[in-house]
Amino acid sequence: MYQSDRYGNELSFIEMADIDEKELNSLVLPCLLPAATLEVKKMALDVAVSYSEHEVGKKVLSKSETLKYFMMLTAESDCAVSKQAFTILINILADTDIAEKFLEIQEAKAFGLEAFDKITDREFESADMMCMLLSNVSRTEQCAAIITKWFPEDKINGIVEKIVSALVELNYNKKGCYLHHLSLVLCNLSQVSQIRAILLDKERRLITKLISFLSFEKSTIRRKGCAGVIKNCCFDTSCHDWLLSDVVDILPYLLLPLAGPEEFDDEDNASLPLDLQYLSPDKTRETDPETRRTLIDAVFQLCATKAGRTYIKEKNTYIIMRELHKWETDKANDIAIQNLIDILIGDEPAKEHEDLSNVVVPENLKKQFLKEDEEDLKMISDDS
Repeated sequence: MYQSDRYGNELSFIEMADIDEKELNSLVLPCLLPAATLEVKKMALDVAVSYSEHEVGKKVLSKSETLKYFMMLTAESDCAVSKQAFTILINILADTDIAEKFLEIQEAKAFGLEAFDKITDREFESADMMCMLLSNVSRTEQCAAIITKWFPEDKINGIVEKIVSALVELNYNKKGCYLHHLSLVLCNLSQVSQIRAILLDKERRLITKLISFLSFEKSTIRRKGCAGVIKNCCFDTSCHDWLLSDVVDILPYLLLPLAGPEEFDDEDNASLPLDLQYLSPDKTRETDPETRRTLIDAVFQLCATKAGRTYIKEKNTYIIMRELHKWETDKANDIAIQNLIDILIGDEPAKEHEDLSNVVVPENLKKQFLKEDEEDLKMISDDS
């Protein structure tokens, strides 16, 4: 028979440093069963939350049966219990190895599909936490591919459309959830070619709904996620002409967050995209280094084809990168900027190598380039 009081009293004396896997299984996990009282569940979850914040604890809590308990408890009617369960799963699934194992659990598919329904439910009170959970569990390309395979073929288009609709409509959720982390979920899923194809569909034009959020001041997370989606889509060279065309006009959206208040003469301004001409003296750049790097990488990818390089050069992208290079303080970003500038001011490759995405770089050269980048980073570090 379940003895909630005994477990509850013992739980109150458990300290994070003292508990081991055996004690967790015998004292904590039984307190998470449906028969346990609400008070006992909360005490057990308090212990588990503390445990989930440490690497050793994550490993102990990552057993399949344990994860099933936490999945079940996210649906508890008591908000405190549900929040604790979400917190534990979010912490545990930040470990990509555990995330991959999580997706192998039989119940994970049903849980995941329901999760995608819930995050686009305007009335779901835990949408933000569910988005954080999904963003952690889908981080690797392998995990994103597994999740994508869960979606029924006849529903996958609608699922992606609903995610985009929820993301681009401010105040979509009626329970006060912001859905900023939904952008990271979509970013992770866009590692999969099938998802990118939906985002880049020329009739749906879903990608056009996301680009304005590259300058969304209210959330660094949303900017970062949308930048990641667009960068991933830029790997598909067959869509570069469309992305750079007037239909999407993606280049100024990528460059504007990288541009500062520097003044240019009339000739240089005339060559820039209209939105980058004569910027105000108080113009600021993207504050997040990772997002800046993502935007730089996206422009770099758009230079893969000759047509893309020609267009980007004609739009005077070089002067934006030149000034960014002078301003940039992040060492890794500085290398990325230099690599892009090399393409913008360099000679065109031989005709057979015009599409840079198809150029096969020998392994010895890859290692050489990597070594040179590392040496450049070291030199920059030493100088600073």
